[in-house]
Amino acid sequence: MAATRPGGDLRPVRGLVETFSAAGRPAQLTLDPRLTERSFPPEISTTVHRLVQEALTNCRAGGETMLYPSPGGSGRIHSRAL
Repeated sequence: MAATRPGGDLRPVRGLVETFSAAGRPAQLTLDPRLTERSFPPEISTTVHRLVQEALTNCRAGGETMLYPSPGGSGRIHSRAL
């Protein structure tokens, strides 16, 4: 069971993807190493955690989702169905 309030880093997100893949449907997560080496405010890490959960849920339903940062470094994350 995933934590309801992830800590201040993004390492738990890798666990989400690994657990999902182990259940049968392959998934891949690519994180910039600079993101895994730092701490974020809990609201940021929780938001990323939830976004990845939602993307994995969409994959389980038969779709594919790609999360990517918005151009220009605004700090926003976009989701696109493939």
